[in-house]
Amino acid sequence: MAEEMDEAPESEDASGKEETRAYQSFLDLKGEIKKDCEHHNKWRKAADEWYGLYGNDQWDEEARKVLEEQGRPPISMNRIQRNIQAVAGHEISNRQEIHCIPREEGDSKVSEIATAAVKWFRDESYAEDEESTAFLDTLIAGMGWTELRLDHDMDPDGAPCDTRIDPMEMFPDRFATRANLLDGTRITRIRTVPKATALAMFPEASIGELNATWAKNYIEADPAIRDREKPAYEGASDIDDDDVSDVTLVECQWIEREHYYRIAEPVMEPIVAPPGVDPMSGQPTPPQPVMDPMTGLPAMRQTGERMVDLSTEDFGTLKQRKAVIGEAMPKYQKARRICRYKAFLGATGYLEEPEKMEGPDPANPEKTVSAPAFTYNCITGNWDSKQRWWFGLVAPMADPQKWANKLLSQILHIINTSAKGGVMIEEDSVEDIRAFEASWARQDAVTIVPRNHLNPAAPKIVPKPTAQFPAGLDRMMQMSFESIGEATGISQELLGLRGASQPGVLEAQRTQRGLTILARYFDSLRRFRAIKGKLLIYIIQTQIPDGRMIRIVGPASEQYVPLLKSEMSGTYDIKVDETPTSPSVKDRTWGMIAPMFEKLPPQVQMELLPYSPLPESAVSKIREATAKLMDQGANKADPKVEAAKAQMELEGQRFQAEQQMKAAGMQAEMEMKREQAAIDTQIAREKFEAEMALAKEKAAHDRDLAMQKASDEYEIAVYRENLKAQNEARWPAAMPAEPGFPQ
Repeated sequence: MAEEMDEAPESEDASGKEETRAYQSFLDLKGEIKKDCEHHNKWRKAADEWYGLYGNDQWDEEARKVLEEQGRPPISMNRIQRNIQAVAGHEISNRQEIHCIPREEGDSKVSEIATAAVKWFRDESYAEDEESTAFLDTLIAGMGWTELRLDHDMDPDGAPCDTRIDPMEMFPDRFATRANLLDGTRITRIRTVPKATALAMFPEASIGELNATWAKNYIEADPAIRDREKPAYEGASDIDDDDVSDVTLVECQWIEREHYYRIAEPVMEPIVAPPGVDPMSGQPTPPQPVMDPMTGLPAMRQTGERMVDLSTEDFGTLKQRKAVIGEAMPKYQKARRICRYKAFLGATGYLEEPEKMEGPDPANPEKTVSAPAFTYNCITGNWDSKQRWWFGLVAPMADPQKWANKLLSQILHIINTSAKGGVMIEEDSVEDIRAFEASWARQDAVTIVPRNHLNPAAPKIVPKPTAQFPAGLDRMMQMSFESIGEATGISQELLGLRGASQPGVLEAQRTQRGLTILARYFDSLRRFRAIKGKLLIYIIQTQIPDGRMIRIVGPASEQYVPLLKSEMSGTYDIKVDETPTSPSVKDRTWGMIAPMFEKLPPQVQMELLPYSPLPESAVSKIREATAKLMDQGANKADPKVEAAKAQMELEGQRFQAEQQMKAAGMQAEMEMKREQAAIDTQIAREKFEAEMALAKEKAAHDRDLAMQKASDEYEIAVYRENLKAQNEARWPAAMPAEPGFPQ
């Protein structure tokens, strides 16, 4: 009981320290999120304007009020949207697919199982559509986001989920400047959800704990609003939970660098004796392991070394054990690795303990593998080094579009105000001025005036001079419309609006040159899909249970097979390639292979059939029917062919027998060498042990001689001291000398 009482305060202290450490981590992360939000608020304001320009909201409120006061129409001739849609449509027509190549020795071939699993995941989550929407966000605002995860609400085993995320909710690391934010160490998502959704995600928390109102303060664009409502945004507010309808959720994923050690571990294998012959029966004996006479266990030999990773705690434990038993530490080196974490932040702390983004290694369940990327991934556009933000195609088109709108509004205002010219009359020119005004404004009415009032020599009714249309205003408007596309390099051929008659080859070349200007966007999309491919492999290897049915497209048909993660263990390289189902790829490829298609072998035709303009269902049926015909034809073989096959089989068997004999001879020779090496090793070991035993005996003999010498010296010293004492006792001190004798 006393021991339990002594241990209780230590446990409470440890728990308190852990809570203090977690709260300090929350405060540090909260401070970094604040700086990220303040940095991206300028981009959010610009992105809001870019989305407005794309969505036909191209006049700000101040300019709109001025036009309404002047009676001018706020017209928007939206040319931005069609340019953006043309580039986005080209991406949809030329979509890409992900291939997985295992990183292993030998030929580099695509893994059908891994590639099929990735394709199944993407098909189930409609990844292509979500990525196209994210690419559209990139063209508009410079950043497009998706989230890759498993949804356990839809399926207990996890439903594939790849969703587009609103860029206005994302706040990446303010120091990230590389394409696709590859150098970012932190990603934050701040969103507003209904209260019921928040409570369903965290049923054990209250609204006051869930509602991260401090984050709303960080993303407010108006400082006056921040200052006025700052007390309500700091921490958990005093507002009743029933009065809250929306909740601000903050999710953050970040990187921490941890130290670890790499230990050189020897790779051992048993020594096996070569096969022999039993002297009693004369039968061959299988290879037998060589036994160690000292231990009675199979003799082992070192064939190499492998590096084993140990954490700091495990390395410290190993070092202590080696010190206790007196063994030297193996070779090691200190290193660092990236570990990713994710957590939801509430009003005053973490809603749950931060989760380390790692999973069991399919090759070795005792080990873990870290996630290769965040679940949130970004497609980036062009980088503005001065503003330090990303922008898309709308930014350079904004000023030409606004200019065109203002010129069009000005031209319409001039036409409206000068369409019906006024008139100047003398006071006594007409009897009824109201009737004169009404008839003068109507083109089909007859206006009656007194005699001689229209005399050209002295007219009393004179039309007002009409306002002259400014020369060149129409050309300026035309130039402004042309500048919208020229600012981004989007050609008329890419838009499909080229009016001139030109050869198709020339038009295709000009379209390709126009796409070259936009190559940065498509390169970012390719890298984005490569990053997601690695993350997909990680999710499939670590989070999807075995036995999940996935679809595999074979040479002749499609089939569903259970997913076995043991067949997908290892590391994969990701290759992003154009998919054969893209319309543009189909047309381009089929145009090249159509003239020679009939001359190709049937097997090659079946491989090229997916590139034809035929529907996928028709292609699948044709390949299946062709495979059956080929199987039937194989069963009805020609006798001559069968004889040739038999002859080839005999030759193959003869060659195989010769090779086996050679291999047996080589194996016997190798086994003899191994046996000789084992004998040499045994002799060397015995020699070493004998030398060690001799050295130990010599050391013991030297130690005994040294001890005997020290004992003898001690006895001699004692004997001398005793003899000196006896002499002093026997011979007293010298008496004073008598006079006349020398001293």
